Amino acid sequence: MNNQDDRSSQVLPLQLHYSETGEGYPLLLLHGNRQNSDFFEYQIHHFKKHFRTIAIDSRGHGHSPFGHTALSIPLLASDILHLMNRLSLSTAFVIGFSDGANIAINLSLMAPERFRGMAVSSPNLHPAGLKISYRIMIRLAYLLVRPFVFIPRLYRYSQLLHLMLEEPDITRKSLACINLPILIMAGEHDIIQESHIRMIADAIPNSKLVVIPGGGHAYLRNKHEESNLILSSFFKNLLER
Repeated sequence: MNNQDDRSSQVLPLQLHYSETGEGYPLLLLHGNRQNSDFFEYQIHHFKKHFRTIAIDSRGHGHSPFGHTALSIPLLASDILHLMNRLSLSTAFVIGFSDGANIAINLSLMAPERFRGMAVSSPNLHPAGLKISYRIMIRLAYLLVRPFVFIPRLYRYSQLLHLMLEEPDITRKSLACINLPILIMAGEHDIIQESHIRMIADAIPNSKLVVIPGGGHAYLRNKHEESNLILSSFFKNLLER
């Protein structure tokens, strides 16, 4: 099924909704917590000219139903592998943003043979990687919602907040096992602590760190032209190897 911007959408038995456009090597787009694949509007427009771009709504986000299992980063990563199998994708590139970056890192540890390279934008290994002011805001929101989790919509919202409070749970030591080319991106004024981002970059052997000057957490949107040029250069170099 094609809509006006040449994107097709399906809901698989796995319950993941995705949109696909363009031709070429597959590029998966993984959004952050409480977002959906629309976050990648500018990346879809840019990359569909050269890649088969597949923008995915994670379980419990966008048009993908929540299901009956508590959310976790490993579960969301397993969903992506299931989707790749259903689409007969043996390998792919990935752009992951925020929780999508955390999902991508999990994928690089779970099934490195399925990926040729990844761009992980604003990842964190554990909740303490977030700036404390942001963690406090999440905690307060969670405490406000908890008494009303009998309401289905607020239960789902509490699960998304809980995901940020308790996950991811990735050890620095495990990053040394990642052999994939990894581009790590962050905004100069990101909600992820700069020291945490640099620690991740130092721990992954084949990684490169780029900090977007003046960028906040949403630099892939607010500074999309600059970000897309960096991403394009990274993936172009990998294709030419």
